[in-house]
Amino acid sequence: MDLTAPEVLTYAVLIAVGVVQSFEDIDTRRVHVLTTRIVGVWVFAMFGATSLIEGEIGALIRMVLCAFALWGVFAILDRVTRGGIGRGDRRLAPVIGAATGYLSVESFARSLLAIAVVSFLLAVVAVIRAGAQTRIPFVPVMYAGVLVAVLVRG
Repeated sequence: MDLTAPEVLTYAVLIAVGVVQSFEDIDTRRVHVLTTRIVGVWVFAMFGATSLIEGEIGALIRMVLCAFALWGVFAILDRVTRGGIGRGDRRLAPVIGAATGYLSVESFARSLLAIAVVSFLLAVVAVIRAGAQTRIPFVPVMYAGVLVAVLVRG
């Protein structure tokens, strides 16, 4: 599947915002809510409009379902870790789910796998270096999942 110009633009903006939010999360362990909301509106509006214009209703449905799915995964993780997942991560999860699910269910799954593997590796390194209470910036990992989904789509 070749990406159209609006899709490339949408992913380019998402990744650009991702770089900014990643550095912000690494530096402060927080991300601005407004930035996440704006990029979320951007992703849903652009991919929603593109899918409707191109008659790809399946992509629109998949995008929404994957947004809910990743939001659900992060809600469960937050419960299991007793608040170990930050609010910014939970707010960003539907955006990441939508952006990866728009491509395909396989891309969504690859993204989720990449997020899980990188998170696990970071957690192991953090526990070894600083102890179990170390807070890990998760936003960069989530955006890495988008990169995996876009670059390794099939």
